Amino acid sequence: MRYKYENKAEASKSIPVKNIPGLPNDIFLKFSNLHIRFYNSINFSGYFLCTLALPAFKDDDGYVLENEFKLKRFDDLDVDLSDYDVPLQGHSIKNLQTSIACNFEDKVEMGRRILVLNMTIKGTPFNGYVFFEENLYTITGQETTTKNFST
Repeated sequence: MRYKYENKAEASKSIPVKNIPGLPNDIFLKFSNLHIRFYNSINFSGYFLCTLALPAFKDDDGYVLENEFKLKRFDDLDVDLSDYDVPLQGHSIKNLQTSIACNFEDKVEMGRRILVLNMTIKGTPFNGYVFFEENLYTITGQETTTKNFST
């Protein structure tokens, strides 16, 4: 099946979510596959960036929903490094998908339970994550409440 992506990737890997460890038993994902997509840096030769794509969902423009991985080592800095690219360190961008390791993580931040996908790429300094929006999964047994605010 062909998917409509906004940008052409240099390489990608499709992963069934059942093959990714760490998903809590009470979280049900609303998709069964995800794609890791690799792009050459437009800023630096020999660098790359990667995204998580969910072919089961579309963005506002009708393309496959795709989010760039954030890098863990910059979490504590008070600067926006969302456009940081990672050096290939002698690897071919076409081979990166053979060196990825992913796992789900269930976190609680500011009292909210959040699902995260962590990913490393062996042989590179890449160590990133993507938060899943709440509309992409359900937590079984969790009661949904609506708060009304008035002035």
